[in-house]
Amino acid sequence: MRKKEDKKVSVGREINGEIVIRFTNNLMSSHKTKDGNKVIYVTIPVQNKLCSLVFDEKIVHEDMYGTGHWVKVSVEKSTLVIERELKKENETSSCPPERQHRVLNGSLGKYFNYEETHSRQSVNA
Repeated sequence: MRKKEDKKVSVGREINGEIVIRFTNNLMSSHKTKDGNKVIYVTIPVQNKLCSLVFDEKIVHEDMYGTGHWVKVSVEKSTLVIERELKKENETSSCPPERQHRVLNGSLGKYFNYEETHSRQSVNA
């Protein structure tokens, strides 16, 4: 059986044109942009790279238990993703190269392979 701490990120399914992304506190870090805006980086290890989702601080909310945070985003919009390759043991460069691109919010679950699968059963069943 899977422990609750094992799943650090979950991307819910689309409801009314929005999806909810939940993540644990240890994946989150706060940064300031060049123009002074505060943004939240949610860093997720995916295969051999680190991917950071960048959200405005105003849309990140703490869950009621204080163990994690969540973001509700529109399916039609996109989110900035910053990918960095993990350092190899024999590599001497100080900073691995990074790549920035935008991913549609509707396809974030497939992008990170974290999409929750829900099976709805009839109330009368």
